[in-house]
Amino acid sequence: MIAGHLPLLALIALPPAALSAKAGCVLLQFADRPPLLEPALKMTAAAACAHGLLLALALIAASGSGA
Repeated sequence: MIAGHLPLLALIALPPAALSAKAGCVLLQFADRPPLLEPALKMTAAAACAHGLLLALALIAASGSGA
């Protein structure tokens, strides 16, 4: 990392954003029917977990230490 910027490898954490976008579409589609929002909630949780995990792995790999 240079000057507080994320390494290029951190882009590996970007794909879960597609899952978040899909969850947003489901939310807009079923906002007036809460029982149908369960898939959106699951997608949001999965995207958050995947993003955090991928970003952590990218930072560890970029640091070169592995610890």
